[in-house]
Formats: sequence, structure tokens, C-alpha cells
Amino acid sequence: MEEQFQSFQRVLPEIIKGSIQTIIQNLVAEKGVDRVTVSSGTSFYSTDEIDQVSFLPNLDELLENASDLMSFHDDFPFIVSLDNLSKRVLIQKIEKATVVLMCSAKLDLVKCKSLLSSTCIMVERVLMIQPDQEIVF
Repeated sequence: MEEQFQSFQRVLPEIIKGSIQTIIQNLVAEKGVDRVTVSSGTSFYSTDEIDQVSFLPNLDELLENASDLMSFHDDFPFIVSLDNLSKRVLIQKIEKATVVLMCSAKLDLVKCKSLLSSTCIMVERVLMIQPDQEIVF
């Protein structure tokens, strides 16, 4: 019976990681949420087309600048929030990824943070499974 699961066991972690796209697609179904992007090492997931060549370096630079700014106060950013009249962008770095949520500025900030937090928890759980990790049935 163990032989039946060997080939499945090799692809299971990648199948599970593919569930990140489902997680973020479900988030976009929430009223007021426009776009969600997850960047994790060499993997990139988004609910919309994004120019990764310009997006990722700018995202890294923004997070680095936020960290530098907060370090002046012996602190670190947990969530970076950018707002204008119509949109709100929330960015949260977790252990193995960065999650970016773009939503309507009309959506309550507490609700936005709650959606971001729950998404980060789910993404983090998915990313805990390493491709070379053996899964025992």
C-alpha cells in the first residue's frame, strides 16, 4: 500500500502550495477587496496581472524603508498601510512570504486588517510544508 502513495507523496507539497492561489481568490470575493498578491521566495501569486520585475523590487524597497523608519524608534513595522482617497494597500511580511492586500478606502481599516491577518495565517500554514518534507500517511 505504501508504494501506491509514493508518487502522490512527492507531488502533495506542491499541490498544497498551489492552494495559495485559492486562498487569495477567496479573499477577493470579499466586498471591497480588489487585489491580493503573495510573494514567497521564487513563488509569486496574484489575483491580477502584475509586472513582477518592477513590483517585487519596489515592494522590497518599501518594506526596507518602513523597517529603517521604525528602527529609529526601536520598533519594527507589523503592517505597512498606504491610503489615498479611493484605495488602501496593506502589506504584511510573514516568516516565508509577503502578503499585499489592495482594497477600497471605504472598507473599514479594522476589517482590512482582519482579512489580511487571516490570509497571512492561512498562507503561513501552507508554506510550512516544504517540497522535500516527507508526509507520512
